[in-house]
Amino acid sequence: MTITENKKSRTLVNLIGVPSLLFVMWQGGYWFVGLFTVLILLGALELSDLARQQKGNPLTYLLTAGLLGLISVQLYDGAIDQISILMLVGLLSLGIEIFRGEARPLLNMAMVNFGMIWLGLLLGSIISIRLIPEYGFIITVAMFVSVWVCDTFAFIVGSKFGKTKVMPSVSPKKSWEGSIAGLVGAILFLITLFYKDVFGGFLSLSDVIILGFITGGLSQLGDFAESLLKREAGVKDTSDYLQGHGGILDRFDSLAIAAPLTYLYLQYMNLI
Repeated sequence: MTITENKKSRTLVNLIGVPSLLFVMWQGGYWFVGLFTVLILLGALELSDLARQQKGNPLTYLLTAGLLGLISVQLYDGAIDQISILMLVGLLSLGIEIFRGEARPLLNMAMVNFGMIWLGLLLGSIISIRLIPEYGFIITVAMFVSVWVCDTFAFIVGSKFGKTKVMPSVSPKKSWEGSIAGLVGAILFLITLFYKDVFGGFLSLSDVIILGFITGGLSQLGDFAESLLKREAGVKDTSDYLQGHGGILDRFDSLAIAAPLTYLYLQYMNLI
């Protein structure tokens, strides 16, 4: 794909994807759960492909079934909880690998169980946030947009002024200047929403600053983590599902850190 074609693809995905995502966020319920179930399952396929790049052969069907189980538990309070599902998948992956005779059983088991945690628990916590009564929609949108603001600020400042690399062996283009700009941008964005009374008294100023630190600072660890996995597998993008944007894991790596930490903070502060 040429540079011009890549830009056109990115523009088309943005024009269709961003309004569609906002619409689904607004609808909530099964619309939102359905969309992110599809995205998480596509992420599972990408993760499996990363393992195959390293001559692994993970049990993708077991990972898929386990992820569906984790998502279902968030919707229905039943006798089985997420820990039980994680234990069951772990035991099944161990038992099956004993009899499969694959060359890299440790990689296969690790990929399935890591996928359950990364995709099912961490990225899947986005669903839990959207399901928060009354304030789920605004918290979800604020989290998404603040992560985008972080990425935008980091890219602009990093491109123009970035000289001090954070971890060149993992992500050569990331600079401290860009990372700090992304953090400041995310915090300022959320503070602006606070003073516009977007949160309606649900969050205090200190809550907003801490959440900005999560979405603008700690979320960047997700980008580094995914870069580490891609570098080990020797690939540039996890897939071409999103033309011009790479794969699902490429687009939602930061949210896999921001969402669970946001949810845990809201729980810890007894806000939900």
